[in-house]
Amino acid sequence: MQKAYDLVPEGYKFSKEINLEKNMNHFVLVNLFSLLVLLPVLPLLYFVDFKNFDISLLLIGFLAFFVIIMIHEWIHGIFFYHYSKKKVKYKFHGWAFSASTPNTFYIKHAYFVIGLAPAVIINGILLILFFIFKDLRLMFFFILALHFSGCAGDFYVTLLISKYPKDTIVEDTGVGMLIFENKGIEPLENDF
Repeated sequence: MQKAYDLVPEGYKFSKEINLEKNMNHFVLVNLFSLLVLLPVLPLLYFVDFKNFDISLLLIGFLAFFVIIMIHEWIHGIFFYHYSKKKVKYKFHGWAFSASTPNTFYIKHAYFVIGLAPAVIINGILLILFFIFKDLRLMFFFILALHFSGCAGDFYVTLLISKYPKDTIVEDTGVGMLIFENKGIEPLENDF
């Protein structure tokens, strides 16, 4: 089954735009949501030994976080390319990095995978490292908390499109998405 389209398929109509650059309400909601998504990470503090607190580990963690942001977008790019075979556009918007494939329309399931892949992969690796390296737990907690919170935009758009039918089509714009719903044709074939 095709997971990405060059044009919106016939019978599909524009439904909604999410744009964090133009719409301050969405921007504020995502930033508030980033605080809320920290809650599942906080119980890990129980496993941190604060007796060996070293500020340099937090500084290293902060620097590592910037590298992880780029890896995060690169992972999005791998999955964008996997589904579309199109060149991925990377951009810095002044407040966030993004990966996108302009004028490419993804079936909802593929867009879920693209959106959640960095959160699953990076947070999973950071969690494993947190439990393996006991002396570095505070640093890995700090990086994990920053990254988990940084995934709020991905969680937010995934949550929004989860309410749409499975044959919904999504175009990623780098700073948001355009959602298109099937308004009159047979549902697209799917394998999920």
